[in-house]
Amino acid sequence: MKVNLIKRISERTGLKNVNDVFAYIHFCKSVDFEDGVILFGNVQHDFYEDASKILKSKKNYELKSEVLSRYSKMAYNHFLKLFISRGLVSEPRFVRKDVQTKYPVLSSYNFFNDSEIYIPYRKNGEERWTGRFPKEGLTDEERSFWKSHNYEFKF
Repeated sequence: MKVNLIKRISERTGLKNVNDVFAYIHFCKSVDFEDGVILFGNVQHDFYEDASKILKSKKNYELKSEVLSRYSKMAYNHFLKLFISRGLVSEPRFVRKDVQTKYPVLSSYNFFNDSEIYIPYRKNGEERWTGRFPKEGLTDEERSFWKSHNYEFKF
């Protein structure tokens, strides 16, 4: 991860601890672009994956899986409380029609929506901007390639 991105997130959110910033990145990656809902299962999966890299060498799969599952839920709950206390994330609430699950919502800076870092794209004719492309990685050749496949970028 680029140092500039970490610094920018830290400045915009007030998070000073690197672990807090990386956890915030997990939360941002799991946000629905349209309504800001944090898909908490995705966040927990990211924590699970991080911890599994550390425990990769362990042989007892069942024990490892149980530990990772517990850790991912604990890490998610810890950072959710931290981000709520800092005003970065809202308390979980019912936000989607006909869904009986409470979701937290990102209520602060999302680096994926930062036009200095990412460029939104969508398929031609779609209303919603469905993806983000790193601004510095988008060359003229790549832009032409994606345009030939009926994608447009928001500049």
